[in-house]
Amino acid sequence: MKETKSKQTLFEAIDWGIFSIGGIISAFLLPANIIVTLLLQQPIPNGPLASLPALSKLYLFLLLVGAAWHAMHRIRFVLYGFGLSRYRRGVTAATMVALALIILFALEVISSL
Repeated sequence: MKETKSKQTLFEAIDWGIFSIGGIISAFLLPANIIVTLLLQQPIPNGPLASLPALSKLYLFLLLVGAAWHAMHRIRFVLYGFGLSRYRRGVTAATMVALALIILFALEVISSL
């Protein structure tokens, strides 16, 4: 029983850590990316990062996945707030499936660049 509680505590710590990193990405990089894109009037992969294609793809992947993780974490806790906390496993599973689909979509978009 103690080992299960320890694993759950570790998962929650990692989950909240990734949530905070996603929040930082959403708060700083996403608006900066929009402003730079508007100023250059071209998408970032064709802009200044074009000389480093692997770096630009990594940047876009981290931007999209970080923001998506942050959003799914918030959606999960909003659903808990609506009274679905007794269905914790189902809500968590549904949000993780949605996150996985978003990540697959991001990978598909980035690989097509």
